[in-house]
Amino acid sequence: MTTSQHAARSPTAADKEIGARIRLHRLSKKISQTDLGDKIGVSFQQIQKYEMGVNKVGSGRIKEVAAHLGVTTNDLLGIMDNSETSTGDFNDVVSFLTKPQGFRVAR
Repeated sequence: MTTSQHAARSPTAADKEIGARIRLHRLSKKISQTDLGDKIGVSFQQIQKYEMGVNKVGSGRIKEVAAHLGVTTNDLLGIMDNSETSTGDFNDVVSFLTKPQGFRVAR
């Protein structure tokens, strides 16, 4: 595998943001990594890797995760309509809430 092929497969900042959103929604629904993994047919370790941004989440898997978390794919992808806050503001909130202390404060 060439360096450029390896880089193409490496998770990006966007992959890490998607993982953070999965974690945020999963925690807000009080669903364990094991339960979510069972529902979509992967191990809890795979859910951990998605949430930490270690592994990319495929488009089909994003749809499955969204369905089982009761959110839209846009929610996981960070796509907002014009009536919502700016993406930068939202990303700051997601970043805060995905930290254990941030989630505890919000709860």
